[in-house]
Parts: sequence; structure tokens; C-alpha cells
Amino acid sequence: MEFKVQIKQAGKKVNSITTAVLHLKNNPSTVEELLKLTVKATLAGFKERAGNEDAVLLSNQKIENMASSGKISFSLLEGNSKADEDSAIENALQSFEDGLVALFIDDTRYEDLKQSLSLSGNETLTFVKLTMLAGRMW
Repeated sequence: MEFKVQIKQAGKKVNSITTAVLHLKNNPSTVEELLKLTVKATLAGFKERAGNEDAVLLSNQKIENMASSGKISFSLLEGNSKADEDSAIENALQSFEDGLVALFIDDTRYEDLKQSLSLSGNETLTFVKLTMLAGRMW
């Protein structure tokens, strides 16, 4: 099943949101299942790009994007750490439960992992990483 996902490019200082296609193996029936399938799909894509020798070739656009964030890197995998699917799923679910990630399907926000979904594939998924404002609470 294919879904449109809105993505903000990392390191961009201007509001640059693009739309990508996310391929999921199954049609999720709950928010939790959607998050798990999304992590699996994106992790598989990451591993595929990391194993591709062409992934280290940088276009002028990629160099400009990285330069705007202050770091130009020639490798997708820095260091020796490998992406672990189980810990990535656990982290995504915990981040969602803690309110650090918001999920919108079209214009509706979903806040409960057990909330049921009825998706047709025409929806646009938006994941928003929320950050705390600087300052003290007490």
C-alpha cells in the first residue's frame, strides 16, 4: 500500500516540505501498527541506500543542503553503529506516547496508539517532531 508522506528536509532553515511516497507491506488497522510499519519501511530504505555505493556521491543540491546545516558528510553511516529495527520501533512508539512525535493523517491528529484506522491509500501522512522550548518550568 502506498501513502504520501510530508517530509521537512533536515538542516533546512527555510520551510521546505516535500512529499514522498511510503510503501507499506500491509494496511495498518491501528496507529501502533502504522508506526511499526513506517519504521520498518524507512529503515529498509535506509539500509538499502547505505549499501549502495552511489549513495556517497553528492550532488550540488545535496552539498548545499548539508552546508546550510553546517556539516557536509560523505557517508550515510557515520561510525560503526548499525540501525536496529527492534530498538527503532521501540523508540518510535515511546516518542509517540511521550508526545514528542505527532501524527496527522490528512487534517486529523491521532494521539492514541490503540486508535483504529481505516486507510485507503489516498491519505497524506505527516509526522511532526515536537521540541521543548528553552526555559524552566519551575
